[in-house]
Amino acid sequence: MAKVTLYDAFTNLSSIQKSRIVAFLNKHLDDDKTKQIDIECALDYAVKDVPSFGGFIVKVEDDAGEIIGSTIVTKTGMKGFSSEHLLSFLAVHREHRHNGVFSKMMKKTLAMTSGDLALHVNPSHPNFKNFEEMGFVPRYMEMRLIN
Repeated sequence: MAKVTLYDAFTNLSSIQKSRIVAFLNKHLDDDKTKQIDIECALDYAVKDVPSFGGFIVKVEDDAGEIIGSTIVTKTGMKGFSSEHLLSFLAVHREHRHNGVFSKMMKKTLAMTSGDLALHVNPSHPNFKNFEEMGFVPRYMEMRLIN
């Protein structure tokens, strides 16, 4: 039985818990370009450890207390022309994929958002169809100038 835990600016997320979530996401993200510092930054924004609009983290653990899934959602401070929330990071443990963890985690994540939720995902991502089935629709292709 998986245990789902929510963290935000009003919950006490210890440095050990932060480290565990960051390490899990860093290991199980299907993106080799993501840097650990970027995950740490998003987590800090979500729990308002730095000045931000906040957000939240959903963590799923198995009966042994091992993390098997996690999302980080950040609030953008925008509305209308841009989504109120950004699903910054999402990962499911490789050994727990296809057994309902993704669905359970996303249901909790969606229940915690009011307003639009955006995510950046490659069309070749294994969960692309799952996102569409949940109601996500592709709107724009992102182009980014990196300085």
